[in-house]
Amino acid sequence: MVEIVTLKEILESELEWVSKTPFSIKKIYELRSGKDIVGVLQHDELFGNLAHSETEFGKWWFDIEGIFEPRIVMREGNEIIAKQSNVSEDDGLIEFCNGRNYRWSRCKITNDFSFSNEEREIIRISKNNGIICRVKIHIKEKIEHKELMQLISFAGYLMTINEKNRIWED
Repeated sequence: MVEIVTLKEILESELEWVSKTPFSIKKIYELRSGKDIVGVLQHDELFGNLAHSETEFGKWWFDIEGIFEPRIVMREGNEIIAKQSNVSEDDGLIEFCNGRNYRWSRCKITNDFSFSNEEREIIRISKNNGIICRVKIHIKEKIEHKELMQLISFAGYLMTINEKNRIWED
């Protein structure tokens, strides 16, 4: 694996999810702060939804469960640590097992994703072009670094799955 910089080094900077393999069947995204790699998100299946993310805080797996009411689940090892619920096309709730919840919503006009807790926006993902997603981190409260990276990884997965599904629907 590539060397990953620490979150403390980039906490107030802008992050980007950058497709390392834009024209490849295998999709790999790097979470970058300038030229530094902060994390990696890799889709493990061409047509499926299985993916994993790795940062300095751990490795997490993502998948979509359910047929009639699909939802994203995030695992650390075999344990589910977060799940998406109350899902519609444009918003949902991410419930972490520690009791913290984050609401996400998508703006149809800009296709931006916003992630907030009860009080304020934590992160926003803005699509820059077809192969780069820009992630701006807005931290107005103390949030544990590991959970922040889990949320950013969840957000990256959600946006890449949304993009993948949109391509197949067009």
